[in-house]
Amino acid sequence: MAIQRTERHFDVSNAPASPPDLHIIRTPPPPPRWKLAYQWGLAAADFGIAATGLAFLVSPFGGLPALLLAAVGGGMLTVFTGLARGYNPTRTGTRAQPHLSAVRSVGVWVLVSFVPLYFLSYAISPGRLLTGFAMVLLGTQLTRVTALGILARGRATGRFRRDTIILGGASHADELGAVLGAPGSNFNVLGICTSDASSSVHIPVLGTAAEALSVVEQAQAEVVVITPGSMDPPALRRLGWALEPHGVELLLAPQLEDVALRRLGIHPVAGTPLLNVELGSSRTRRVLKAITDRVLGSLLLLAASLPLLILCLAVRTSSPGPAFFMQERIGIDGKRFRMFKLRSMYIDAEERRNALLQHSDGNVVMFKMHEDPRVTPIGRILRRFSLDELPQLLNVVRGEMSLVGPRPPLPEEVEGYSSDALRRLKVKPGLTGLWQVSGRSDLDWDETIRLDLSYVDNWSMGMDLNILTRTFHAVIGGRGAY
Repeated sequence: MAIQRTERHFDVSNAPASPPDLHIIRTPPPPPRWKLAYQWGLAAADFGIAATGLAFLVSPFGGLPALLLAAVGGGMLTVFTGLARGYNPTRTGTRAQPHLSAVRSVGVWVLVSFVPLYFLSYAISPGRLLTGFAMVLLGTQLTRVTALGILARGRATGRFRRDTIILGGASHADELGAVLGAPGSNFNVLGICTSDASSSVHIPVLGTAAEALSVVEQAQAEVVVITPGSMDPPALRRLGWALEPHGVELLLAPQLEDVALRRLGIHPVAGTPLLNVELGSSRTRRVLKAITDRVLGSLLLLAASLPLLILCLAVRTSSPGPAFFMQERIGIDGKRFRMFKLRSMYIDAEERRNALLQHSDGNVVMFKMHEDPRVTPIGRILRRFSLDELPQLLNVVRGEMSLVGPRPPLPEEVEGYSSDALRRLKVKPGLTGLWQVSGRSDLDWDETIRLDLSYVDNWSMGMDLNILTRTFHAVIGGRGAY
């Protein structure tokens, strides 16, 4: 054990008036086995992959020289990745980080590997060179996919998490605890240390703010998260000093929600870090999205033309009325347009709607019924697999809708919008979106608005691609489709 001057209790508001007591600091416990397995497993895999790739390149040397070069090459990649913190399991909260770290490390490794080959005057054909380096890059990425998959499955069942304590005001504790402790998260929230005893919280209160250090030590917590606005800079600095010997990670929760990581940046000004939040999207990105919608929408419409023809015949023969149903919807910036759908209801559906309002299974704004008597037999099949929405590809090609975006609302729905809800009209409505892949009609109105606003504020081409991929699984599963 080490002996260090520190405080037995930590006051988040004031500096100690007298010299701190001598306090015995327990030696931090060894890392859990899963962390060691993650670190050493990835390091061993990288060593083997890099050694194999370099052995492939220098195999004409044969014998001991080739083995030595392969071993050196494997060791170099593990060193480069370790220096880039690529084996740090506490940084696996962002799934892209381990992959990006591996790519950077392999890039450095490729450049350094040329040095011994150059001095050895060893000529390698371009094809062999590309093959060897591609093997290493692909191999390191596959090991990350496997390792992160194992972590994700374990975290879904409550394993492979880091014990976490929240410190600060209780007003944000429940919301922050729910975010940190969500299924699949990297954190296991033990409780909160707070002096705000008057506020009721639904997570365990482990002590006061002044007792935070003792609580962290007794619980052997690995992470301390500070709630927004609960600590001034001097107190935060002293807390960092006190936690340093324990090997604890200190995280600050900003008073932000639903902000994508790519929108954030840190700008130091006179030694003070300022958090920059990107607002809006550039014109270039908006134009790229519009072009992608038109081109991909045209290709999808062409591919769906024969299935659409068959479905139109099925709708016409199953009940009286036209195959298509056109309805006025509200688009970007409040512009009205005619949205196309395959008719899934009887032709008198609009007249019967008012009589069914009291039986709505939807939320406070959108009318939905699980067993809507206005829906035709073929219409139930169309809605179950979202086939009734295929004609909306015409709206996408015409520029009235996007492939991905918020659900296109009815005029009467927009009349009941709050000022926040009107924000969803800042982008084109979509054929699919976060609402579509997150439960559709099963979501309440507040959750629907939260998802739509999150998309409007954070959208990117990568986000659109992810939603399009998830749409296939949502349509097959049929959750919330009625």
